[in-house]
Amino acid sequence: MPWSTGAALLDGRDPIPDTIIRQLQSSAPRDVRELLPFLESRGQEYIGDAEQKLAERGAVEARAMREILETQKKHIQTTYARHENMDDRQLRLNYGDDLEELRQLELNKRYWAKRLETIDNELNTEPERIRDLYQVKARRIEPVGLVYLWPVTG
Repeated sequence: MPWSTGAALLDGRDPIPDTIIRQLQSSAPRDVRELLPFLESRGQEYIGDAEQKLAERGAVEARAMREILETQKKHIQTTYARHENMDDRQLRLNYGDDLEELRQLELNKRYWAKRLETIDNELNTEPERIRDLYQVKARRIEPVGLVYLWPVTG
C-alpha cells in the first residue's frame, strides 16, 4: 500500500502540522526544478560509469562466446575427422552390423558438417551481437521522488 503524502514522515512521532505539509507540497515542483541541474550532472557521471561497465561486461561475454564456439568447432572437427577416416572394417568393429547405429552415424556426420558451417558464421556474428546487447540504447535522468528531512523537534 503506497504511503500518502506526509504519512511516511509520521511513523509514530509527533505529527507535522498540515500547514507545513502543504508548504512542502507546494514548493516541491520548484525544489525539483532547482535540483535538476545537479541531478543531471551526477546522472551523467553515473551514466558514463555504467556504460563503461556494460561495455566491459559485453567484451567479456563476447570473448566467452568466441571461446565456446571455437571449442565446439575443435571438438566437432576432431570427432568428424575420426569417424570420416574409419573404413568399413573399423565401422563394423565399432558398431557391428547394427544398421540403425550406422544410419545414426551418417546422420551425425551430416549434422557435424552443417554445424561446422554454422559455427564459422556464428564466430563472425555472435560475439558482436553480444557486445551490442550491452550497448546503452537510451539515456534518461528523471526524478522519481523527493524527500524532505524534518527535525523531530519541529
